[in-house]
Amino acid sequence: MDGRHNSTDLTNLPVKLGEVWQVHAKRVSSYDVASVNRPWCVLIISTTTDSLLPDDLVVSYELVDEFPTPSVLWETIERAILAPSRRRPSRPSVIEFRSREYCEALRPKMVSAFIRGRSSHRFDCWNSVFEAIMEKPAMGAIPSPLLAPGASLAALERFVTAAATFYEQLPAMPSRAVIDVTRDGHSNTCWRGLISDSDENKLTLVEVDGSDSRSFSSLRDTWRQSVSLSVSFGHRHRLPTCYRRAIELNHWRIAASNGYPVPIRTNPGATVRAPLAWELELLTRVLEIVPDMLVLHRKDPQVESDRGYDPRNIISGVPRLIVTLNDATDG
Repeated sequence: MDGRHNSTDLTNLPVKLGEVWQVHAKRVSSYDVASVNRPWCVLIISTTTDSLLPDDLVVSYELVDEFPTPSVLWETIERAILAPSRRRPSRPSVIEFRSREYCEALRPKMVSAFIRGRSSHRFDCWNSVFEAIMEKPAMGAIPSPLLAPGASLAALERFVTAAATFYEQLPAMPSRAVIDVTRDGHSNTCWRGLISDSDENKLTLVEVDGSDSRSFSSLRDTWRQSVSLSVSFGHRHRLPTCYRRAIELNHWRIAASNGYPVPIRTNPGATVRAPLAWELELLTRVLEIVPDMLVLHRKDPQVESDRGYDPRNIISGVPRLIVTLNDATDG
């Protein structure tokens, strides 16, 4: 294991006598144990904090897509020492590692910073904090997209960014709109998109037969009896904890305090789960396409864009995604 890293001199910072940190890396769990794209969390807690609340024990953490090297752990430790979120910069007296390999790889760094390092198997407190902050949804009902099979931080960042632009453009869009979304080679099955500023779900994609001609109102009233993908927006406290922390830690763009996007897959009978990787990509691509399409249509339903396509019929990406503005859209 490689522990090389250009370290900052930490010896000019005070030592908090008696403070013990525990550092370990663990993969965030998923309901699909076969998923290979789950992120890793490097979590640092203080075992000498008086508070019993899990959030108060957290010193720092980092979410990464690949197995954390000793360098990644040390970078996280350095940030926790130099720029802590709730305390003045200081060094702990002791850092404990669950992994002996991590401890030995980083021992030279700790010696140079005058911090004692040791390995320990007594990580019950660390395990409890990790479970509380990374694996339990904040409201107990919304599944985390970060834990879905095939999920990646890069794909989730693209979704969050597209959702922010979509949210910002909502006031300029028609009050309600209907779009048809098909993938090249799948003409018999399509998704009918419902976009409405007045509904909780600002964008809902309902899986329909290509010949389905139901109206906007009919689809909106019955979408919970169908397979659907949706995006709603709300305040940060609605989000599952690990999803919210990924947004905040990586500084992903959010349009407003009540503009945190939540992607949901709904099955018939209103049971919900997080979207799979391809479903999240579908939602993301539609979020990227429809703002320009609908803003142009509201300005002039007959206009053709300068980019050479009819804004009522956009073909995007590979595999090709065809998005068509339905006649049920309001002006």
